[in-house]
Formats: sequence, C-alpha cells, structure tokens
Amino acid sequence: MAGPTDKVSVEFERIENAKSFWSEIYRAKLKWKNEPEHPTQLFIKLPKITKNAEKSDGSDMLPTLIDFTKRENLFHHVYGGTKIPNFPTPKVYYCEDYGDGGYGGLAAEDLTDQMYAVEYIPGFDDPQILRLLEALAGFHYQAFSSSDPRSQKERVDQFDYDHNIEESFADTMFSSAKNLEEYRPEWFKGRLENLKWAYEKDYVRKALEHPRIRGLPWVLVHSDLNATNVLWRKGSKTDDLVAVIDFQMVCKGSMVSDIIRILTLGTSYENRTKNTDRYLEHYYNSLQKIAKDELKFTLEDVHKSYEDLFALCSTFTLFGISIYYQMYKEEVIKSAQVTVEEACEELLSRAKGIIEDMEKFGNRLENEKL
Repeated sequence: MAGPTDKVSVEFERIENAKSFWSEIYRAKLKWKNEPEHPTQLFIKLPKITKNAEKSDGSDMLPTLIDFTKRENLFHHVYGGTKIPNFPTPKVYYCEDYGDGGYGGLAAEDLTDQMYAVEYIPGFDDPQILRLLEALAGFHYQAFSSSDPRSQKERVDQFDYDHNIEESFADTMFSSAKNLEEYRPEWFKGRLENLKWAYEKDYVRKALEHPRIRGLPWVLVHSDLNATNVLWRKGSKTDDLVAVIDFQMVCKGSMVSDIIRILTLGTSYENRTKNTDRYLEHYYNSLQKIAKDELKFTLEDVHKSYEDLFALCSTFTLFGISIYYQMYKEEVIKSAQVTVEEACEELLSRAKGIIEDMEKFGNRLENEKL
C-alpha cells in the first residue's frame, strides 16, 4: 500500500510570530504527484508554551496548554463546515489534541499570502469595528437559532467553562494589572486594590450567571478577540474580513463579553466612549437582521449587560495591556506605525479609561440574587 510520501513531498517553513503565547506556526508546502486538486500549502499550528506565556504566568502552564488545544479543536470539530453568518473562519483539514499519541495542533488552509492583521496600536479603525460587530452577531446567533434550538444548546453546552473562574488565573491577572502602578503611579497607584472585588470568585461566578439574570441567551463567545486574531484582506478596503482565528479560549457566556474585549483592547478610550452607544446599536441591529423575530431581548438589555459585565471582561484586558506594554518596551513587538513610546502611552491611556469605567459602573451584580 502506498504511503503518504509516495503521493506528496513536503517542505516545512517556520513562520516567526513574536506575539504568540501558546503556539508555534509553520507553513507546509506540498508537491502532489497525481492529486492536483489538493491544497499546495497548509498552515500548521502546534501547541507550545512560548516565552511570552512564561513571562505572563509563573504557574504550571501545561494544563492550560492542553485545555486550550482541546478547546480549539473541539470548536473546529463542532462547527467545522458550518456556515456562520458574517463570521468567516479558515478551513481546517485536521486537528489533534495535545497528548493523543502526538504533538497536537491543527492543519488548516494557508491564508498568509492574502491577509494581514492590524497592530495592537493603533488597533481597529471604525469600519473594522463595525464589521467585527456584524461578525459577532452571526457568531452569537448560532447559539439560539430556532432552526434546531436543542441541537444548538447541546453544541454550546460543550464549552461550559470560563478561564476567569480559576482562582490561580484570577490572581495572575490581578498581579499583572498591578504592574500598571509601576508604569504610571500617578494614574494607577491604589486604584487596582479598590477593584479587587472584580477578581474574586464570588463575583466571577455571579457574573458568569449573568445571562440568566438579564434574560439573555447563552452564546458561544470567542473570549480573545485581539488584533492578531482577526485577519483582513490585503489590498482591499479596511473592513474586508478574511477570517477570525484562534479559538483556544472559546467558552459559553454572555454576548457582550466579546464586544467589551474589542472596544477596550482594540481601540482608543476616546473612540470607545464616544461611540459605545453607536457600536452596541449596530451590533443589535445586525443581530436583529439575522434573527428577525427570534430576539427576545432589547437593545436596552444589551446596554445594561455591557455595564453589568464591564468589570469582569475588563480584568482580562488589563492583564493583556500590562503584558503588551512590556512586549513593546522590550521591542518584542515592533511597529512601523508608532514608536515604542507612543504605543506604551496609548496602552496606558486605554488602561486608565478601563479603570475609570470599572469604578463608574461598579459592582452592578452585588445585590443580584441568583
């Protein structure tokens, strides 16, 4: 029987990615002997604890790597081949969990020649944010589509986990956020300590029950929509979305958590505060256009949820900002658009705005009864 090497020859090229935390990337160039219809290039993602991850968390990270790999693979097993409205994803040919007799990882179509990702700073422009909100409307709609509600619920329930619930990770996020006090003491000194409640287990558990409190449906959330996980088409208008990638942190939760992630990390504080109402309305209208009469909640419910969960979702953003600040300082991240000083200043400005809104919104769930 002919083996794989009798049908194809393969060359591997490592793709350097200084921003990666949990993977190593390769491109496989395939030369088929008698299979011209098969792909000639593959994107290979292998699970790996990188130096960036080691700097961000001093604990044993192997269980996290194993969980992230399983989570991403489960997403592709469950939703692979599903046409999600407004939400393109790469075609995945094969995926393997870490420890299943191999190294784990996935093989997908190679989009690297036709796409680009924006830099953390300046982040997404206005048309890109609007396009992302349309994508999220389609992604979230899958969880409560009436076409087969039982099947949709069963799909989403497979991802019933949120990384924030782990006390050890909450402690790591808080410690990282506290570094902001060293970077700009006149802005941050003492303020994080007053927000410690947002990192505590009781608050997190209540926040994770939030959709039931507000009457919103549970949805599948990406959880890590930063600039590197959204791919745009080269040589096209800025909002030409090619694919959303990296589903290592996908879980069941509230639809506003993905929105908060985009608006706190992906754009300036000034743009966020000026346009939050417009962005939430655009998301709701996009969802309404897809779901039609299936929506059982209002735009006001989305607004209230945004404020209710702002603190929970922002703890992860502050964690990221603290890490990215160091990566810019150490020139792990380099940008042709802004200087190191400009990037670091903008990150601190976003963190300052986040903390101000966490203080303003406060613990909205403190007196809620589950």
